[in-house]
Amino acid sequence: MSTLSKCLRAPNPRRVRGWLPGVGGLRLFSGIPVTTLEGCVSRVAAGGQVRLSVHVDGALFARIAGDGAVVSTPLGTSGYAISAGGPLLLTGVDGFVLTPLPKHGGFAPPLVIDSGSELVLDATASLAGARLEVDGQVAGACADSYTITFRPGVATQVAFDDQEPLLAGLRRRRILFDSPRFLAEADRAKDPNVTPPPGS
Repeated sequence: MSTLSKCLRAPNPRRVRGWLPGVGGLRLFSGIPVTTLEGCVSRVAAGGQVRLSVHVDGALFARIAGDGAVVSTPLGTSGYAISAGGPLLLTGVDGFVLTPLPKHGGFAPPLVIDSGSELVLDATASLAGARLEVDGQVAGACADSYTITFRPGVATQVAFDDQEPLLAGLRRRRILFDSPRFLAEADRAKDPNVTPPPGS
Protein backbone atom coordinates (compact mmCIF):
# COMPACT_ATOMS: atom_id res chain seq x y z
CA MET A 1 0.00 0.00 0.00
CA SER A 2 1.33 3.45 -0.90
CA THR A 3 2.05 6.11 1.72
CA LEU A 4 -0.78 8.26 0.35
CA SER A 5 -3.25 5.37 0.59
CA LYS A 6 -2.21 4.75 4.21
CA CYS A 7 -2.80 8.43 5.02
CA LEU A 8 -6.26 8.35 3.47
CA ARG A 9 -7.47 5.05 4.89
CA ALA A 10 -6.07 4.81 8.40
CA PRO A 11 -7.81 6.82 11.19
CA ASN A 12 -4.57 7.88 12.84
CA PRO A 13 -1.76 6.35 10.79
CA ARG A 14 1.04 8.76 11.34
CA ARG A 15 3.01 10.69 13.88
CA VAL A 16 4.93 13.91 13.44
CA ARG A 17 8.59 13.07 13.15
CA GLY A 18 10.04 16.54 12.76
CA TRP A 19 10.54 19.26 10.20
CA LEU A 20 12.10 18.87 6.78
CA PRO A 21 14.50 21.52 5.50
CA GLY A 22 14.48 22.87 1.97
CA VAL A 23 16.56 25.00 -0.35
CA GLY A 24 15.29 28.28 -1.71
CA GLY A 25 16.23 30.49 -4.63
CA LEU A 26 15.29 28.26 -7.56
CA ARG A 27 12.36 30.43 -8.77
CA LEU A 28 9.89 27.60 -9.14
CA PHE A 29 7.26 27.82 -11.85
CA SER A 30 4.55 27.06 -9.27
CA GLY A 31 5.47 30.10 -7.21
CA ILE A 32 6.58 27.93 -4.28
CA PRO A 33 9.90 29.42 -3.14
CA VAL A 34 11.51 26.21 -1.82
CA THR A 35 11.95 22.53 -2.59
CA THR A 36 12.45 19.79 -0.01
CA LEU A 37 14.19 17.49 -2.51
CA GLU A 38 16.36 18.79 -5.35
CA GLY A 39 16.82 21.20 -8.21
CA CYS A 40 18.88 20.64 -11.34
CA VAL A 41 20.30 23.07 -13.87
CA SER A 42 20.96 21.00 -16.98
CA ARG A 43 21.47 21.21 -20.71
CA VAL A 44 18.55 20.28 -22.91
CA ALA A 45 18.57 16.75 -24.29
CA ALA A 46 19.46 17.78 -27.85
CA GLY A 47 22.96 19.01 -27.20
CA GLY A 48 25.31 21.75 -26.12
CA GLN A 49 26.55 22.28 -22.62
CA VAL A 50 25.92 24.40 -19.56
CA ARG A 51 28.69 26.56 -18.14
CA LEU A 52 28.37 27.19 -14.43
CA SER A 53 30.46 29.45 -12.22
CA VAL A 54 29.92 28.18 -8.69
CA HIS A 55 30.54 30.40 -5.66
CA VAL A 56 30.03 29.63 -1.97
CA ASP A 57 29.90 32.64 0.36
CA GLY A 58 31.55 34.71 -2.37
CA ALA A 59 34.48 32.32 -2.89
CA LEU A 60 34.88 30.61 -6.26
CA PHE A 61 34.50 26.83 -5.99
CA ALA A 62 34.73 25.82 -9.65
CA ARG A 63 33.85 26.70 -13.22
CA ILE A 64 32.04 23.74 -14.73
CA ALA A 65 31.31 23.09 -18.41
CA GLY A 66 29.17 20.04 -19.05
CA ASP A 67 25.73 18.62 -18.37
CA GLY A 68 24.99 20.86 -15.38
CA ALA A 69 24.65 20.37 -11.63
CA VAL A 70 22.19 19.16 -8.99
CA VAL A 71 21.43 20.94 -5.70
CA SER A 72 19.90 18.61 -3.10
CA THR A 73 18.51 18.74 0.41
CA PRO A 74 19.49 15.84 2.73
CA LEU A 75 16.28 14.01 1.78
CA GLY A 76 16.87 14.72 -1.91
CA THR A 77 20.37 13.24 -1.93
CA SER A 78 18.92 9.72 -2.18
CA GLY A 79 17.67 10.55 -5.70
CA TYR A 80 19.51 12.26 -8.54
CA ALA A 81 22.54 13.21 -6.43
CA ILE A 82 23.75 9.71 -5.52
CA SER A 83 23.03 8.45 -9.05
CA ALA A 84 25.41 11.18 -10.26
CA GLY A 85 28.09 10.17 -7.75
CA GLY A 86 27.19 12.58 -4.97
CA PRO A 87 27.10 11.87 -1.23
CA LEU A 88 24.12 10.52 0.68
CA LEU A 89 23.09 12.72 3.61
CA LEU A 90 20.83 11.39 6.31
CA THR A 91 17.80 13.46 7.28
CA GLY A 92 18.67 15.65 10.22
CA VAL A 93 21.89 16.97 8.69
CA ASP A 94 21.81 20.77 8.50
CA GLY A 95 23.25 21.37 5.06
CA PHE A 96 22.77 20.77 1.37
CA VAL A 97 24.77 19.33 -1.51
CA LEU A 98 25.97 20.48 -4.92
CA THR A 99 26.70 17.55 -7.27
CA PRO A 100 28.21 18.38 -10.68
CA LEU A 101 26.92 16.27 -13.56
CA PRO A 102 29.33 14.84 -16.19
CA LYS A 103 31.66 17.61 -17.29
CA HIS A 104 34.39 18.36 -19.81
CA GLY A 105 37.57 18.02 -17.79
CA GLY A 106 38.60 19.82 -14.65
CA PHE A 107 38.06 18.59 -11.12
CA ALA A 108 35.02 19.63 -9.08
CA PRO A 109 33.88 16.98 -6.59
CA PRO A 110 30.45 16.96 -4.96
CA LEU A 111 30.33 19.64 -2.30
CA VAL A 112 28.50 19.52 1.05
CA ILE A 113 27.51 23.07 1.97
CA ASP A 114 26.83 24.36 5.48
CA SER A 115 23.29 25.45 6.30
CA GLY A 116 24.44 29.02 6.91
CA SER A 117 26.22 29.41 3.58
CA GLU A 118 25.01 30.91 0.31
CA LEU A 119 25.47 29.08 -2.99
CA VAL A 120 25.48 31.10 -6.23
CA LEU A 121 25.25 29.47 -9.65
CA ASP A 122 25.95 31.77 -12.60
CA ALA A 123 24.81 29.93 -15.71
CA THR A 124 25.56 30.31 -19.41
CA ALA A 125 23.87 27.93 -21.84
CA SER A 126 24.83 26.91 -25.35
CA LEU A 127 22.65 27.89 -28.29
CA ALA A 128 20.62 24.71 -27.64
CA GLY A 129 19.61 26.15 -24.29
CA ALA A 130 19.41 24.89 -20.71
CA ARG A 131 16.61 24.29 -18.26
CA LEU A 132 15.76 24.11 -14.58
CA GLU A 133 14.26 20.90 -13.21
CA VAL A 134 12.76 20.77 -9.72
CA ASP A 135 11.92 17.47 -8.05
CA GLY A 136 12.17 15.68 -11.40
CA GLN A 137 9.89 18.05 -13.32
CA VAL A 138 10.86 20.70 -15.85
CA ALA A 139 10.27 24.10 -14.25
CA GLY A 140 11.30 26.28 -17.19
CA ALA A 141 14.27 27.77 -18.98
CA CYS A 142 17.47 28.28 -17.05
CA ALA A 143 17.98 31.73 -15.51
CA ASP A 144 21.28 33.59 -15.69
CA SER A 145 21.93 33.23 -11.96
CA TYR A 146 20.57 31.44 -8.90
CA THR A 147 21.27 32.35 -5.28
CA ILE A 148 20.47 29.28 -3.20
CA THR A 149 20.17 29.07 0.58
CA PHE A 150 19.21 26.47 3.15
CA ARG A 151 15.72 26.88 4.65
CA PRO A 152 15.07 24.97 7.89
CA GLY A 153 11.65 23.63 8.80
CA VAL A 154 9.72 24.23 5.59
CA ALA A 155 7.58 21.07 5.75
CA THR A 156 6.28 18.67 8.38
CA GLN A 157 7.79 15.19 8.26
CA VAL A 158 5.49 12.37 9.31
CA ALA A 159 6.23 8.70 9.90
CA PHE A 160 4.31 5.45 10.32
CA ASP A 161 4.89 2.98 13.11
CA ASP A 162 5.83 0.31 10.55
CA GLN A 163 8.01 2.62 8.43
CA GLU A 164 11.46 1.26 7.62
CA PRO A 165 14.59 3.39 8.11
CA LEU A 166 15.98 5.25 5.09
CA LEU A 167 19.04 3.03 4.68
CA ALA A 168 16.98 -0.15 4.97
CA GLY A 169 14.65 1.13 2.24
CA LEU A 170 17.53 1.99 -0.08
CA ARG A 171 18.97 -1.48 0.38
CA ARG A 172 15.61 -3.15 -0.19
CA ARG A 173 15.21 -1.26 -3.47
CA ARG A 174 18.83 -2.12 -4.36
CA ILE A 175 19.88 1.48 -4.65
CA LEU A 176 22.52 0.46 -2.12
CA PHE A 177 24.02 -2.98 -2.58
CA ASP A 178 27.08 -4.91 -1.53
CA SER A 179 30.48 -5.64 -3.05
CA PRO A 180 30.66 -8.80 -5.23
CA ARG A 181 33.28 -10.23 -2.88
CA PHE A 182 30.78 -10.11 -0.02
CA LEU A 183 28.16 -11.64 -2.31
CA ALA A 184 30.38 -14.58 -3.18
CA GLU A 185 31.28 -15.19 0.47
CA ALA A 186 27.64 -14.76 1.57
CA ASP A 187 26.47 -17.21 -1.08
CA ARG A 188 28.80 -19.83 0.33
CA ALA A 189 27.68 -19.02 3.87
CA LYS A 190 24.02 -18.50 2.92
CA ASP A 191 24.03 -15.08 4.60
CA PRO A 192 20.54 -13.51 4.21
CA ASN A 193 21.71 -9.99 5.15
CA VAL A 194 23.76 -9.29 2.03
CA THR A 195 22.03 -7.27 -0.69
CA PRO A 196 22.87 -8.29 -4.29
CA PRO A 197 23.07 -5.74 -7.12
CA PRO A 198 20.09 -5.12 -9.40
CA GLY A 199 19.43 -7.87 -11.95
CA SER A 200 21.24 -10.60 -10.02
